[in-house]
Amino acid sequence: MKINNNIYSDYTTFIDTCNKIFEVFSKSDVALSPILSISKPIPEVIKKKQRIIQNVTKEKYYSYIVTFIPCILINLLVSILHHFYHLQYWRQFPFKKLAKTEIIFVSHYTGQEAKVDEDPYFGTLPQQLNENKRPNLLLYINHNKGNPSNLNLETEAQKLNNLQYILPKTVNTKEFLKLYISIFGNLKEIMFHVVKKGEKSKREKTLMLELAIQQLGLESMSQTILAKNIEQIVGQTEAKKMVLTYEGHSFETYVANKLKSKIPNLDVCVYQFAPVVPAQNSFFRNLHYLNKNIRVFVSGSQYKENILRRTKLPSSALTVIGSRKNRAEKLSFTGRKDVTVVFAAEGSKDSLMEFINLAFYSSLENPGTTFIVRAHPDSADYKNELFKKMGNHSSNFYLSKDSLINDLHKATHCVYRSSSVGLEGLMYGVIPIHYAAEMNSVLDPINTLDLPHLQFTDIDTFNQKIKEISKSHIEIDEQQLRDYREVFNGYFEPLKLNILNY
Repeated sequence: MKINNNIYSDYTTFIDTCNKIFEVFSKSDVALSPILSISKPIPEVIKKKQRIIQNVTKEKYYSYIVTFIPCILINLLVSILHHFYHLQYWRQFPFKKLAKTEIIFVSHYTGQEAKVDEDPYFGTLPQQLNENKRPNLLLYINHNKGNPSNLNLETEAQKLNNLQYILPKTVNTKEFLKLYISIFGNLKEIMFHVVKKGEKSKREKTLMLELAIQQLGLESMSQTILAKNIEQIVGQTEAKKMVLTYEGHSFETYVANKLKSKIPNLDVCVYQFAPVVPAQNSFFRNLHYLNKNIRVFVSGSQYKENILRRTKLPSSALTVIGSRKNRAEKLSFTGRKDVTVVFAAEGSKDSLMEFINLAFYSSLENPGTTFIVRAHPDSADYKNELFKKMGNHSSNFYLSKDSLINDLHKATHCVYRSSSVGLEGLMYGVIPIHYAAEMNSVLDPINTLDLPHLQFTDIDTFNQKIKEISKSHIEIDEQQLRDYREVFNGYFEPLKLNILNY
């Protein structure tokens, strides 16, 4: 998907404005509103926020004033309907039946069947028995519109020393009203700054009005509800420790801080498990706003160094615990002569469609090269449909149905944008090629200082290079493979399974 340069420029202005507003509210809950914390500026995010970006950058302040009250009422109505729709599922959640536990992990349910043998974020860490030999509790945040039928996965999971539950999307009605009253306090705080005389531009005031409107929106309400439900579960189970995933989303810092303030004796940790790219502004910024007693886990020493360079955190604030991506198996390396290019798309239709198009046209130009499109697990519902839209497929171009490890073992090159697959391929001697249309290297999780590699921002230059590669004799030697694996291990070290037993 191509992005208009003006829109990307507007997005940069939007982020700068967000950061200014964030500073204004840095000592209140308003700062951690979703609109002010953009985890990653990938094209899909920019596209989703286009209306807000365009209105803010064009300073449509007075039109915002006219529509302010109607927008507030619409958000209020949507949130109330959402609450009552999901209330029955909250009533079914077994708060009072939860077993006592020592450690709670908060993970993500993305529509795939939750696995009992290995969590996609924490790996086998939740399976490790704690000091009191109680089963750990694995809670899933549900990012889907509906409610899954399997409200808990207790029977099978208990065999692996953990209980698994999917969190409800609302609270009881009385608590819901209390949360709304507290959020109205945030709205009043924002409006005070809107009407206050000062040096703020129309752009900043417009964003403040949108910020006020979104206080009553689903995203803001959802993170408030999430914190409340986890707080209730912690109280019910008398848990001593909690580990949240951390990617720079607003709810991660918000929930961690809320729980630490409400339950001071709870040992709260956040865990960077996924690749971090240079453009993840909120990731680095929000680390400073975590309660100083919250521990930050990272997947490798290289990410620890990157974070220390980008923040003012002391080294002692970060603990390297490794990653499930550092698997025990080491496939034998034989060297490869036939060029096979894997395209690792991210979990969105736009990303998958872009990489399907990229691979398809490359396959037409290079009939002697194999092109494999690897869809993200989140694309399971529509990947075949998108692939069929390409019409007649050449024999050297196909959609992968194999495992990630097998695809990487076959590949000589991996084309990626911000996916971790480019990094994971290093373990198997796969040459990384970064491609991000018109967005340079800000989305590349591999630092060129760690590993010089190909990076492209336009399709013509990319295709020309693929032609050159297709004509080349490809063979990675053992020394290069060792260098690749050393880089990989810097980002994803072996998972330390005893890290929470102290």
